[in-house]
Amino acid sequence: MSSDKTAFRVSKKLFSRNSSIQQAIDEAPIGSVIEIDPGVYKEDIVIDKYIELVGVGNRENIIIQGVKSSSVTMKKGYAVIRNVTLKQPKEFGFDRGMDTVYIENGTLLMDSCSVLSGRGPGVTIDGDTAEPIIRHCELISRKNSAVINKGKGNVVFERCRFLSYAKGSPIIHILEGKPNFKKCTIIGNHTESCGIFVQKDANGKFEDCDIYGFDHEAAIYLWESSASFYRCKIHDGKHCGIIIRDGNGKFEDCSIFSFEKDAPAIRVTGKSAPLFYKTSIHNCKGGGIIFEKGGSGFIDKCQLYGFIFRPAIRIFEEAHPSILRSTIHDGNVEGIVSTSDGKGVVRDCELYSFTSYPIAAMNGAELDVLNCKISQGNTHGLFYSQRSSGMVQDCQLSKFKNAAAVHVSKAANPSLINCQIYDCFQGVQVMEHGRGKFERCVFWEIEQDEVWEINESNPEIFLCKEMNKDRGQYVIKDTAYSDGLLISNPKVNQIFEQVEQLVGQWKVKAKMRDVLHYLDYLEDRKRLGVKLMDETKIHGLFLGPPETGKEEMAKYYGQMLKEIGVIESDNLVKISHHEFASLDPFMSEQLLKERLEKAIGGLLFIDSIHLFPGELLALTLLPYLELIFKEDVAPTAIILAGPEKELKEGIEQIPLLKGHFEHEYIFEDYSPEDMMSIFFQLAKEEGYIIDDTCMSVLLREMHRIWSKKEEKSNRQKVIEYFQIVQMVQSQRCVQLPKQERSKEALMTIMPEDLAWKGEEPPSSFGNKEWRQKIKRISSSHDSKNN
Repeated sequence: MSSDKTAFRVSKKLFSRNSSIQQAIDEAPIGSVIEIDPGVYKEDIVIDKYIELVGVGNRENIIIQGVKSSSVTMKKGYAVIRNVTLKQPKEFGFDRGMDTVYIENGTLLMDSCSVLSGRGPGVTIDGDTAEPIIRHCELISRKNSAVINKGKGNVVFERCRFLSYAKGSPIIHILEGKPNFKKCTIIGNHTESCGIFVQKDANGKFEDCDIYGFDHEAAIYLWESSASFYRCKIHDGKHCGIIIRDGNGKFEDCSIFSFEKDAPAIRVTGKSAPLFYKTSIHNCKGGGIIFEKGGSGFIDKCQLYGFIFRPAIRIFEEAHPSILRSTIHDGNVEGIVSTSDGKGVVRDCELYSFTSYPIAAMNGAELDVLNCKISQGNTHGLFYSQRSSGMVQDCQLSKFKNAAAVHVSKAANPSLINCQIYDCFQGVQVMEHGRGKFERCVFWEIEQDEVWEINESNPEIFLCKEMNKDRGQYVIKDTAYSDGLLISNPKVNQIFEQVEQLVGQWKVKAKMRDVLHYLDYLEDRKRLGVKLMDETKIHGLFLGPPETGKEEMAKYYGQMLKEIGVIESDNLVKISHHEFASLDPFMSEQLLKERLEKAIGGLLFIDSIHLFPGELLALTLLPYLELIFKEDVAPTAIILAGPEKELKEGIEQIPLLKGHFEHEYIFEDYSPEDMMSIFFQLAKEEGYIIDDTCMSVLLREMHRIWSKKEEKSNRQKVIEYFQIVQMVQSQRCVQLPKQERSKEALMTIMPEDLAWKGEEPPSSFGNKEWRQKIKRISSSHDSKNN
């Protein structure tokens, strides 16, 4: 006890000077310590000044119990309560459901106390200036919440134990604010309610907590709210471990395990987008995670394993999660299942050792699988069926000894590009009107003599290589499924490879491939003197939003037309109405004629023809186009580009153009994943290094700017965002000491560069932990370069 503090003693002993705690508080000077002897003190304690209440002896025998109001009400200031038991108030022996501890304002430090509540809540924090610190306490509720947080102040619970016997109230109920729970234990063995309930824009932070034993409701329920969990254990329950409904949340370095088969460990539904980062989800009989009803989110660098009755991840009803850099393994059923119009992206993951399919898409699902390793299964590695689709690119599939590595059936239509399939019973099985595109896939060590089993189906197969068992080398078989154009014309094949490197626009690429093959077929008929039933139509409409790659795609289209002999030159000439807006009529006419003459024999790219000045269009542009249509000049390809609705309506007003543009290419604005690829391109062009820890943050930021309703194109949004990241990164780097400014450190983009939106540098910039992180990155890059 400090020597500068006045001590008061309260006791229930006979002849004691102070038998009332409240009286001692009222009489004691500010800063006094009031020692409390064992006994039951039935009174309403109100604290409005700096005072310390300290129980002397065993806290179970030092009981404060309110009568007409809360046992303790904190009004203002700073106070300490240590080593006492606070019981639910009772008036005339009846529990009126009042708060045991009510913190209205100020800072109340509760240390090593027990809070026992009945019908009312244990601790209620109500007031934006209430900032209690509650540590080493036990909070037990019989019929209500142990904690209700309504305030927005800095609330801390540390090393506390929470227990409830309630049927309808959560143990911890956060209505507002962002309380912080550190190293706490939340036990649900006796309750029929949930453990932590965060609602309506509230938040919370939980660090190193142990949350377990919830059999009737979720251990954690986030409803239209968010909360952060770091290094927490969430385990052992018969209901869901976590439910997120129209909310967010972050789970980092957590362990989620041992949930029974009645429900999945995690359910994400509605407009939810949580992040699970470096988290382990395992040994849950009811499966790992369900995404449903449009739910999304990120699973990044996680471990999922040990699922017995349900898959590790299930995706339903327009849900669209991103599963990144995670390992998913050892299950008695499927690994990832997308069905009932579910969507999603699986990128840079490893999946192995499943009794059923590691990845399955069914019933209209759309699941993309990129740069993944999939191996060791008792049946197929990839299963696409019932009109499902998706892009499977740069994947490895191996050690499927009992069935084909890839199965496609019932009108499913996936695209497999640049995949390696080896050490399997069979390569690909396409059945029951299955479709799909298989391009540049490589097969070896396939047990069956035939890599492909195709029944009642018509997949597209381009440049797939198979190991010739007799010769021990790769060959491209000239079968009905091979791409004769690409095999016979390496230059066209090379251009197609460049086209595939363009961001997004898979539908345009597929349509262009079909058109080129048809035009090449017509050229072969010409060379052989076979009469053509149709005229060769090489012109096209490039329809869609601006800045979606239309001009670059047209450039490659012209190059391929030249290589198959349709046009003489691969020269592309672009004209746009913008060029003539500020010129006088004579100069406009001369410039346009010059451009048109230069385009003859090559490809003419006209941007927004419907916006050209009427006189210039009628007297100069259309007459030249008529010459091209009549073939009075060397064959010339024409591409009209612009927004779909406006351009089509404009063409309807120009009779000359009708009937000449059979091929329509619909360009879609870039998706968040496409925008992420654009960001990578920009960073590479500028010489930046993107740290591995950025991936989930970057994808989340791409979703954020993608969802913004602006006039700008998605590409422009990425460019502007990248410029902001450059600025933030530079401001962060100037905080580094001179000796730590290596080239790699100055060119490395970190997560804090991506998500920061303030005007001042984040407080983490320049601190010791941050500098050590930069040093590690710098040294790792130096070692790689050496």
